[in-house]
Amino acid sequence: MATKYPQYKIGQWIDTSEEAMSKPELTLSYGVEIRRHKGAQWMHCCRDNKPLIFDTAEKASAEIAKLKSGMARSKQFNNKVELNLKLKAIENELQSLLSDH
Repeated sequence: MATKYPQYKIGQWIDTSEEAMSKPELTLSYGVEIRRHKGAQWMHCCRDNKPLIFDTAEKASAEIAKLKSGMARSKQFNNKVELNLKLKAIENELQSLLSDH
């Protein structure tokens, strides 16, 4: 089976802020990363110029599910737009042919 892009994964980061480093245990954050196409580097996902970082892996995973769902809806929308454009072109061609006769 061919690999589908974009790909998403969860990255872990250690909070190195002064406040977090003063605690006895590490503070982890979970961020969403994306690879947009074959050979691309993994990059942090952002929304409104803010990285998608969460306090649990479950929340990051839920965000990935939302992103994938949005991609599917976006592809469906783009397919509908493309189909409508083709239908409009066919309609224009038919009108042109009918007006010539």
